[in-house]
Amino acid sequence: LYMDETQGKEIPHTRKWLELAKNVRNKMVKLRIADPAVREWMTEQLNVVEQMRHLLTYPYIAERYKNGDLKILGWYYIIETGEVYDYQSDIRRFIKIQ
Repeated sequence: LYMDETQGKEIPHTRKWLELAKNVRNKMVKLRIADPAVREWMTEQLNVVEQMRHLLTYPYIAERYKNGDLKILGWYYIIETGEVYDYQSDIRRFIKIQ
């Protein structure tokens, strides 16, 4: 997420993938969160939401989503604990799946 403008020329696909998270990076820089664990947690979750938004930039996805034919789910998985959190867009929060 923090690749500078001069890096990544030799890995264009990775660079493009990281560019998709640029808005998340910018938001996190502005928040200036000191605790690395909290910063990581928030960055990862914001990125899930950002990528959900990216999906809606594709007309065929946006149309199906708008018509109710497609749902877009944003899940956040914690490998160490096996916990899965589902993004609830109506309350703009991740809720642990029980």
